[in-house]
Formats: sequence, C-alpha cells, structure tokens
Amino acid sequence: MPLSVVIVLCVVALFLFGALRFRALLRRMITQAHEELAQGRDESPLLQGGGYLIGTESTGALRGRANGLLRLDADLLRFRLFAAPQVFELPTTAITKVERREEFLERKPGREMLVLRFRGADGPPDAIGFLVTDPALWQEAVERARAAATPPRTPAGRRSSTPRS
Repeated sequence: MPLSVVIVLCVVALFLFGALRFRALLRRMITQAHEELAQGRDESPLLQGGGYLIGTESTGALRGRANGLLRLDADLLRFRLFAAPQVFELPTTAITKVERREEFLERKPGREMLVLRFRGADGPPDAIGFLVTDPALWQEAVERARAAATPPRTPAGRRSSTPRS
C-alpha cells in the first residue's frame, strides 16, 4: 500500500476518533447541565431546552455569549453554561417584562430572541437575551410563571380582602 494512502487513512481515522470523542464530551456536558439544573427541584420544569446567551445589558454582549441549557420552574429561571460550571439564576418575581426582539445588544442573529427585563438583586434594572428554538413558547411560559409567582397587588392605602376571624 502506498504511503500516501496510509497517511490519508490515518488522518481519516483520527478525524473520526476526534468526532466521536467530541460527541461523547458534548453529551456529558448536556447531562451534567440537566443534572445540575434539576438539583434541589422536586417538580418537573415548566419548560426546558437549549439556548444561546446573547448577554446582559449591564455587562454587554462580549462578556456573556455562550451555549447552555435553560430551565424554567414556577419560581426560577436558570441558565447553565455548557462550557463552564456556571449557573445564572433569575427569580420569576424579579422579571418585569418579557419580550421577543430581532435585535439585542447590537446583535442581529436573523431571528427573534427572548429578552427578559428584570430588577437585579442590588436594585438597578437589567436585561438578558437568549436565542431559543421557540421564543413565543418561552415568552408565554415565562409570563405564566411570572403571573403565578407574583402576588396580586392591592392599591395603595387599601387592604386585601382577607376574611377576618
């Protein structure tokens, strides 16, 4: 067999081996993300799926872009990065607005993004953007979770109608 054929076969074999290793690594990262997001949660998620973090208004697009897994529970939205063991948590009560937008942080991916406006732990408003498979489905689910988690407000100076005993 000529040497060039042997070299080509070796290169193809190395490429296939690398592709299989990468696929196994990717599956392990996804499994770890699912397990980590499910930790401490007894109920099934309202919605869960892959997403791409565009960034936050406070830090900008360049410091936040990453692939990961989004999980929406009744009280909490969590995003776990695939490449690093970092989890972003956003209580549904902190979310002030849910939008679908074509542009966020000067990024125009050519399809709608899910943008969540929220009030941070220290008070200032912020926003975070994600590319998800179905932004309309995510918007509806987040709005339902937010409405269920937010206690009904009574007008200032009025008491809620709770029965007296």
